[in-house]
Amino acid sequence: MTTNDHGLPSVAERINRLFDAAHVRDAPEQSNEAVAQSISAILGSDLPVDVVTGLRRDDGAESDLRILHAIAKHFDVPARYLTGPDDEVHVLDRELRLLIAARNAGVRKIAMRGGGGGLADDIARVLEELPAQYDDH
Repeated sequence: MTTNDHGLPSVAERINRLFDAAHVRDAPEQSNEAVAQSISAILGSDLPVDVVTGLRRDDGAESDLRILHAIAKHFDVPARYLTGPDDEVHVLDRELRLLIAARNAGVRKIAMRGGGGGLADDIARVLEELPAQYDDH
């Protein structure tokens, strides 16, 4: 995982996390082509699939804020996940990791109270380990 000086995942990793989070268990991720089409509709102009592919690969190109906002809208997350202050990015990223881990572990419902805090990280780590444990048996 590539992080910046504040320990945040790169924009490419956050975009890839959105792709990973936005599908049901045992279903494939959305394709770059499908997302590029959706973003084109959101922007009202054609967005080549190469742009989506490049953003996911972290090809070093400067990220256009309009495109990042459109990606966030497509995946129905706050734009600040891709553009926001560090503390908000950490919270949103933790929630997405928890969602992905729960989905991959086959969890259908989670009820949390009190904001989660460090507990959410602990739960995510446990859930990330579950599939591996069950695959061995």
